[in-house]
Amino acid sequence: MNNIQKIEAVQAVIAILLPNYGTFLFYFQFHMNNDEIYNDLTVPSWTPSYRTFKLIWTCFYCIIGLASFLVFKEISLVGNQAVSKASKVILIIFYSIHVPACWAWLPLLGGLKNIGGAVTVLLLAGSTATTITPLVWYVNKIAAVLFLPHIAWIIFLITWTLQVS
Repeated sequence: MNNIQKIEAVQAVIAILLPNYGTFLFYFQFHMNNDEIYNDLTVPSWTPSYRTFKLIWTCFYCIIGLASFLVFKEISLVGNQAVSKASKVILIIFYSIHVPACWAWLPLLGGLKNIGGAVTVLLLAGSTATTITPLVWYVNKIAAVLFLPHIAWIIFLITWTLQVS
């Protein structure tokens, strides 16, 4: 493995782990057992277990990170004319909104019991993801496809959150 490949490998690991950062902040900020937060909610009968929620979110944060690595690797290539400067800026802005919006869902729902706020950030996360996906398609099709199950998960979460009381 040459030096460039090593650097890319480190960048990939950082990109994959970075979206998980907000979840860790929430755990430390609230100093609570998240199982307790989850169990305090009145949830619909079709609710997945808390472990399933944690696993799915972790997988999606890693997938978002991988997709971002693929895109930013592609758009940072010297001389790459496939993506305009404006598109690069738009991608960075929407990604910078999308990930914190996903992070905000659990503190709003579980920590603050603010269902309206939780639905609002999910709508923001969903709208940014659906904006990012076609923009990313022109840069890296694999990265765009990686966002599709995440969009479906956000739709599920909006439906689920509206059923929570």
